[in-house]
Amino acid sequence: MQLPRQNPAYLGILQYAQISIMVNMNDKWSTPLLDAFGVVYKGAFLHGIAGYSFPLGTHLGVQATLFSHGSYENFRTPITEHDEIRVGHRDRGAQLSFGWAAADWASIGIGASVFSMDAEFETRGSGITIPPNEEYIRTAYCFGVLRKNHDSTVIFDILS
Repeated sequence: MQLPRQNPAYLGILQYAQISIMVNMNDKWSTPLLDAFGVVYKGAFLHGIAGYSFPLGTHLGVQATLFSHGSYENFRTPITEHDEIRVGHRDRGAQLSFGWAAADWASIGIGASVFSMDAEFETRGSGITIPPNEEYIRTAYCFGVLRKNHDSTVIFDILS
């Protein structure tokens, strides 16, 4: 999850400090459609974000965020018969975002993420194991614009 949890342009109109924490965890099991084709599937996904946003004066805001994402999928098909294939993916990193209100009704924001990313692939049963991929360091960037009326009842924003 390299994107911000919200458009960084909102940081330009931020009025008080905020702490945000989000955790999402789920398991996915085989479905009747997969069962019909003889595919056995199980997936587990975990995603977590923790961030802190605070204003710097009346027209500038900052947000620092830490994030982690991991997914593991196991499946067996009629082609692989007794072999079970396991695929895993992990990324973890940090993001720093800034928002600036150019006027009472408009603000812009930018954000940059740095994160590490790695994956693994393994077959069980046949004894074949492919070593984990190297860990890669990646970057991601975003730019946002916010337009609102004076009483903040109508807000339009776009994030790229």
